Amino acid sequence: MGRDLRLLNRLWDEALAIQQLPPAKGNDHQYKAAVDCLLTWLPRLEAELSKDFEWRVLDVGCGRGVLAEWFAARRWYWKGVEAKYQAEGIITADYHFWTAPWTYDLVLCRHVLEHSPLPLLAMTKLYEFTADGGWCIAVTPLPPCNADYPDHLSVMGRSAWISLARRVGFTVLDYAEAPVGDGSLEMRFLFRKVADSEN
Repeated sequence: MGRDLRLLNRLWDEALAIQQLPPAKGNDHQYKAAVDCLLTWLPRLEAELSKDFEWRVLDVGCGRGVLAEWFAARRWYWKGVEAKYQAEGIITADYHFWTAPWTYDLVLCRHVLEHSPLPLLAMTKLYEFTADGGWCIAVTPLPPCNADYPDHLSVMGRSAWISLARRVGFTVLDYAEAPVGDGSLEMRFLFRKVADSEN
């Protein structure tokens, strides 16, 4: 047991060191892809939400918070959590171990899961952050796109991510594939945390 924990700690330290690599330059396409992804499903979500309430969104792996104003314009309360960068209004934390002060109506997780050394734990945390009846949009590269990046530790196919999502309790509502803008493709998943009363 002690040897296993030491090995896990060493692997985790190596994974965190890899994640500190400088970000790729020219990521404007990532912002456009994020907005495009949101517009795929946001009308569907907003049709079920009261217009009289400011709904909460958690942006996991938010970078420097480029989507904050986009959500504010739609009267969504936005909160970002980011392991790599420090910026005003953003929680600097490794979300694997961060405990959110409350749950969120929408959890957005774009191009984060592939960086996790523990994808089951990562998916469990997304489920934990999502409110009962809330949604999670998870986006990750479509293999073999970007599979050889040194900081991509969990590059898996569609069925593997769906299996993890269902294992932690999510209902899988929708799936789409789309170009990111740099020649690669991404997988987009829409999950829901179904409230007990809906089961």
